[in-house]
Amino acid sequence: RTPLDQFLFKEWAEDDDVVAFSKRSGDTHLLSPLPLALLALLGQSPETSRSLFDKLTAELTQIEPEDALELIETTLIQLQDIGLVTRSSP
Repeated sequence: RTPLDQFLFKEWAEDDDVVAFSKRSGDTHLLSPLPLALLALLGQSPETSRSLFDKLTAELTQIEPEDALELIETTLIQLQDIGLVTRSSP
């Protein structure tokens, strides 16, 4: 879980992507809508990939459910690899 107040966000009206600056690391990241949605949900409370899938189902209508869950899991790993989220112990 990573609180959203650890970031500064900049978005432009003509683009879906958002730039996120991490106050903690000093790194800047370009985020597409899915990673941004995951960060927003994880900023509220810890979640499993399945619970994130359940909350985002309406937005992932163009992807088969099993592919959407895999995409969420892959995106979470990428966010963890760049230090934007941390994995909670079960």
